[in-house]
Amino acid sequence: MFSLFVRVLAFIFCCLPALIFASEPQSIHIEWGYTPPSEPAVTGFNLYQEGVCVCEVEDGEASSMDCTVTLESDPTNFTLTATFADGTESPHSAPFAFFKTGSTDTDTVNASEGTDSAPVIVLTASLAEDISPLTVSFDASNSYALLQGGLSSYTWNFGDENSGEGALITHTYTTAGTYTVLLVVTDSLGNQSSLSKQVVVSDVDSTTVPENAAQASDPENSDASDGGTTDSASGDSALVNLHLEVGDVVVTTAWNHVSFEEPYEQPIVVTGPPSSRDADPCVVRIRNVTSEGFDIRIAEWTNQDGVHDAERLSYLVLEEGRSLLEDGSMVEAGAFAGNTTWQNIPFLSSFPSVPVVLASVCSINNDLPVIGRGVPSTSGFSFLLQGAESEKNTEKAEEIVHYVAWEPGQGELGDAQVEAVSEAATLTDAWEEVAFAENFLQAPALFVAIQSKLGMDTVTPRLGNISREKCKVQLQEEQSLDEETSHIGEQVAYLAFAATAPVRLATFNWTYNQDYKDEILGFRVFANDEELCDTYDIEARSLSCIMIESAGETRFSIATIDAEDDLGATSNIISYNTGAASPRLATFSWDFEQTEEKSIAGFAILVDGKTLCSTDDPSARELTCTMNQPTETASFTVRAIVNEGELSASSNSITYTP
Repeated sequence: MFSLFVRVLAFIFCCLPALIFASEPQSIHIEWGYTPPSEPAVTGFNLYQEGVCVCEVEDGEASSMDCTVTLESDPTNFTLTATFADGTESPHSAPFAFFKTGSTDTDTVNASEGTDSAPVIVLTASLAEDISPLTVSFDASNSYALLQGGLSSYTWNFGDENSGEGALITHTYTTAGTYTVLLVVTDSLGNQSSLSKQVVVSDVDSTTVPENAAQASDPENSDASDGGTTDSASGDSALVNLHLEVGDVVVTTAWNHVSFEEPYEQPIVVTGPPSSRDADPCVVRIRNVTSEGFDIRIAEWTNQDGVHDAERLSYLVLEEGRSLLEDGSMVEAGAFAGNTTWQNIPFLSSFPSVPVVLASVCSINNDLPVIGRGVPSTSGFSFLLQGAESEKNTEKAEEIVHYVAWEPGQGELGDAQVEAVSEAATLTDAWEEVAFAENFLQAPALFVAIQSKLGMDTVTPRLGNISREKCKVQLQEEQSLDEETSHIGEQVAYLAFAATAPVRLATFNWTYNQDYKDEILGFRVFANDEELCDTYDIEARSLSCIMIESAGETRFSIATIDAEDDLGATSNIISYNTGAASPRLATFSWDFEQTEEKSIAGFAILVDGKTLCSTDDPSARELTCTMNQPTETASFTVRAIVNEGELSASSNSITYTP
């Protein structure tokens, strides 16, 4: 690992001024500290620009290099790796950024005072133009010093005879006008950088669409190949009513349409990671998001055969805008046009802490799969589209990206238990268990997202087993460029929803003709014609499902899952009525000395001293009895039946309290 630091200094060709404009080459100087392994020997170092190797030094003891690069994006991320004598390469270092300078109208800017040692200012503002009174949240916390020692002060002049201090600050403008906000950042050595930004306050609602305004797919145009977008609301931070839908869906490589339970005006759709029934890497693709629903499927990467088993995943739908939950926490849903250069996507207003950010690509303007990577802060998040590693130098079309930002916390939302954790774990390519902050009443609908970009390779999370207490997650790289799948640890967050209504564990048993097992993928259980649970084990003949207990009659059936996840004929229907005194099955197990079996005629189960059921098998150690559920405390015992028909002394007693 890079155990010390990477220090970056910018030098300009031919002694040009320190302002670097787009597409001009510049020479950068990189310094690092590295603690090598005992073996193999280090032979040199490679410098990567946005995942592409741009420079190398063939000296295992080197601690610096100079490299000529062209900064096409703002910021441009670089990483370092060490090379070894056996031909392998170390994991990438943490990324470090260079910024194009000379810009005066972007939210993220690199400003300097004409020296190579001046601090770099990275500034975002929640709103830059709106009606009065206008409250603007400024965030300069991502600024950094180029020299050791860090930053010592942030001084603000808001242009209305007010000032302030600090990396994060909020200011309210009460009078219409155009204001120039000036930020001066000072490092511990006294070097300074300054940056100004305009804020326009009007006394009438003259809404405009900023550069990074949300965009959503056009419901009138559902052509899958059309990249058309329509402008949505601008930076208006007015709250919208919370309109939320959470569901699970089984997806295959064929397009499947998901219909909303209720129509939306501007729906924002995000999905959780797919399950791992098929171990091959895959990506979720979404298209045709309308007020009524959306299309979804699983796709494999370019180097694969395109055949993938059905996977299960969760989806979340929200109305576009910002909503306030009952406990005061904030939720924001929006959309924008994403591309393969890093973008800064500002929130409508800052969150009090870094939120969980879920993002899904919701168009198919590129024939080949792409994914999104986001790194959130309190004021927004940076975002990048990535394709397969083998397509790093292939131009990509913009895609419509939907996002949901959810303030961390736990609580209830209607009849659902909700948990949002922004720093859940640091995960790699190995399967790891992630424990939930609180146990759920049932396995939740789960959304897991990578919230960092320390590794440059294209990677997506995959879900393993999900229980009430924990889940298993893996970060999976695709292999279009090489067979290597190791990935450096990334920060992950999750958002989980589970029903709070009473739940029961129901076990279903069935028979199936073995002659037809090669024609099916598994079995699915239905409750009142709604999917309850399923198994993709074709040998299974029993399945336990957690179900929400409802008043009245519930009708259960079982169907086979055929190719392409179609359903075969259903079984006979079993009816269960919670309003009636329905009998239940209770299973009892016990130990008994085997050498004494010849002296007994069987065993009896007693409840409050009365026989409930019995068996005449002396070798039995388990018995299932039919009984009505007790309405008050009951005591159960097991006794042996002696040859004369009498009962032995009782076992230990088990007490049941409803």
